[in-house]
Amino acid sequence: MSRGGKPPSSALVIAHPGHELLVHHWLEIERPVVAVLTDGSGGSGGSRLPFTTAILRATGAVESEVFGPHTDRAVYAAILAGDPQPFLDLLDRLVELLEGAGVDRVVGDACEGYNPVHDLCRAIIDSAVERVRRVGGRVIENLAFSVSGPAGDLGNMTAGTRIGLDAAAQRRKAAAAAAYAPLADEVVARIRCAGASAYAVEVLVPSRPTGPVSPPELPPYYERVGDERVRQSVYREVLRYERHFRPLADCLWRSATEAEG
Repeated sequence: MSRGGKPPSSALVIAHPGHELLVHHWLEIERPVVAVLTDGSGGSGGSRLPFTTAILRATGAVESEVFGPHTDRAVYAAILAGDPQPFLDLLDRLVELLEGAGVDRVVGDACEGYNPVHDLCRAIIDSAVERVRRVGGRVIENLAFSVSGPAGDLGNMTAGTRIGLDAAAQRRKAAAAAAYAPLADEVVARIRCAGASAYAVEVLVPSRPTGPVSPPELPPYYERVGDERVRQSVYREVLRYERHFRPLADCLWRSATEAEG
């Protein structure tokens, strides 16, 4: 995980391969070590990891040992079953990565209530950063970016970083997005939603948790969509925040806050 013998000082932690496109220029600047929690296979069974690997190589970012260890189906099954162990294992592995790579800045998915796996990724990041602080006394800068909305959606926070992309950086980002075949429809939709800002700016905001993560509104978007999908006989069961997600978030936070140096 080194570049010329020097470990990266930043880490990117994302739920699904493809999210790195949203911070493409930041990748070019920081060349972080990258952790991806799932293979991005969704319901299709096809991994998106090879496309992400190509982006990391092109930007100089570094693939970590935590790189798509779970399928999306396995993650959803564990959430619905209330099984915290796969996520506690991911927490342990992320702590090892942050400590072993000497990371002093971590960037990852925001908790937006759009997708429970995105929110779970944020819960794991926050818990890992908190555990490192409690056990080793080391403070890691913890930043989030919007996955579900326009790049500037989180930009109204009181503190944060706005990375402007010049014309060349925008062209590289657009080319990388166009080459990411499994996300072609999502990329087009995002561009239509965000307009020029889809490639012009990248916004990172501080995550300073004082407890387990929770979405900005309840019930979250994914629960409302789940209700509709059950009515349409697409899903058999709705993934609920209170019943399924919150106990896992609580468990992850306890694991971090009860740790001792």
